[in-house]
Order: sequence, then C-alpha cells, then structure tokens
Amino acid sequence: RITDEDERRKTVNEAFKIISEDSGVITQSNIPVFGGYNKRIEFKGAGTMNVQTHLWHLRQSEVKDGENVIVWASTPGSLQKINNPAPLSTAIRSNLIWSPLFEYSPEGELEPCLAKDYEVSDDLTEVTVSLRNDAVFHNGDSITAEDVAWSLWFYFNNPSYYYWTANPPWDWEADPDYGFAEVVDDTTVRFHLKEPYAPFMIPLSLWGILHKESSIAQGAEENTQEFEPNDPFIGSGPFTVSDFSSGEIMRLEPHPYEHPVSNPSHRANLVSFGDPTAMFEALVSGSVDCIPGVNYNFVSRIENEDHLETYIQDGFDVLFAAPQQSHAPFKFKELRQAVSASLNRREI
Repeated sequence: RITDEDERRKTVNEAFKIISEDSGVITQSNIPVFGGYNKRIEFKGAGTMNVQTHLWHLRQSEVKDGENVIVWASTPGSLQKINNPAPLSTAIRSNLIWSPLFEYSPEGELEPCLAKDYEVSDDLTEVTVSLRNDAVFHNGDSITAEDVAWSLWFYFNNPSYYYWTANPPWDWEADPDYGFAEVVDDTTVRFHLKEPYAPFMIPLSLWGILHKESSIAQGAEENTQEFEPNDPFIGSGPFTVSDFSSGEIMRLEPHPYEHPVSNPSHRANLVSFGDPTAMFEALVSGSVDCIPGVNYNFVSRIENEDHLETYIQDGFDVLFAAPQQSHAPFKFKELRQAVSASLNRREI
C-alpha cells in the first residue's frame, strides 16, 4: 500500500537485505524457461520475461512455409473449458480470446490494451480508465464502459471461482450497479478504492473484458461455474474460437474485425499434451510448431534438429536451499551465511 515508487523500492530493498543477511533462504539462481519452435515460423514476441499471461509469441509470430496455422502445445488442464480460471488458462482466455484493459509487453512492462489511458485521483482512491474508441468485440459491437464495469464486477463478485485475482480494497458501496466500478460514460469507467493500493493496475491485466449482453444471456450470473460462452461466442481478444473440444484442442481464427493491439495473420490451434515426451516428439515430427516451457533435457535434442530452434526467457522461479533453522547446526546464522557465501552463483 506504499504508493510512492521511491519509498516502495527502498522498503523492498530493505526487506531483501534483512532476509539476505539472515540467510534463511539461500538463493542459487533463477530458473530460466526454455521453449522450442519449428523454423517454418518466423518466431517473434517471446521477449525476455516469462510472463505467462501474455502469449505474445503465439500472436506475433508469422508462418513462412506451409499451412497458415500455428500449432501450439498446451496442457490438458488449460483446455478443460473456454471459461477456465486456472493460471495458464487465464493466459489463453484473457490474452487470446478476450483482452484485458492493460497487459504486459514481452519485456514485462505494463501497457494499455483495450484501455487508452488512466488517471488517478489526488487521494489515490479513484482510478479513471479511458477506453479506446476503436475496440470492438468479435461481432462488431463496441466495447463500452458498461461491458468493462460489468466484467470486473462479475469476476471480483465471484472470487471462489475466479480465484486468480488480487484482492484490492474495493469500495463496494461506491456504485449502485457494480459496486466499485462506475460507468461514467460510454468510454470511461471509474474504479473506487477504500484506501490507496499501489499494485492496482495488476488486476486490470489479469481478466479479459466480456460481452455483457451475451454473457448474461448464456447464464453467467445464474451459474458462474457452469458458464461457458458458446453460441454465439463473442470475445474481445486477437482470436475468436471457431472450434473447441474439451481437454483436446481449441481452434482459433483471427479477430474478424480489428484488434487495437494484436492482429495475427494466421490461425492458431492449441493442442493438449499430458506427456512432455509426446509433446517433444510432436515438435520433431512437425505436427506441433511451438512448445513452451520445455524440460531442459530436451534442449540439446532440439538443437540437434536442423528444422528446430530453441528460445529462452528469464523465469520468475528461483532455485534455492532452505536450511532447517529450528535446531543445530543451521539454527546458527553464521553457518547459514557461510554456506551462502560458499556458492559460486556466477558458475551456477
């Protein structure tokens, strides 16, 4: 809740200093994320950061040879439903078939998507978001502040199902219709907080904006967990769903109109794999074009295939040792510090 960036950075650095000197967690290195792709694709958009929510490489890559479709390997759990709140599924639903107000760039910078800009009140408890005038749903309807306010209200009003959310201190009494979300006009929505909350923009990047009218008609409010948009499917993202088989495959077509940020020139098929070896063999055989998060054991094998290439991203996860501090010898901080100091992290 520290809203001054310099003060927040100082506090975070002090916290890391304390835990570093205590050596309660002995870090070794970050865990890089490896992937592989077929060279028939002009591979773009992976960036340096493994931001699981962006999937830019599926949006920005282009097909150079063969059928104009990119086949992307996924996990069975991420394809259980179109409206699936699981972490990787959130990447698919909120950045491919729907779009959020803001999203992370391939380098991890938060940038506008369906939103154009935002303003924060002097007391830091109101955030007013302006929408792009050219943003439309897959059926051509304009994306309005009403859709935005209802969508965010819907997600945060059902936290037991849409659990992949932050917990901002919303002022639920601010608006008679949508609690913390106020429709100012067709292209302006204002969010109300009870107190300042520095990472407020992050929740606005996690959830795609739904088409209010068709979502309600298909039962979103009556039965949230069973809600599954199907006929018609009206999304707001770079792709629209043309075919879906639960746990197996999702076929995507480019936005039939124009997306304000991402306009892929290809179709995309997301195919489910439960076994990493089967996923790797599919890449080698050419039936799959891209596998994300590949096991390091497959990296050298990919490099030995002339038609394949690897890519690498910085991971958020860290490899570390956690000494047992409740009894000797590691209850002594000096020993924990000695172990930490003995590691050659550059060599690791």
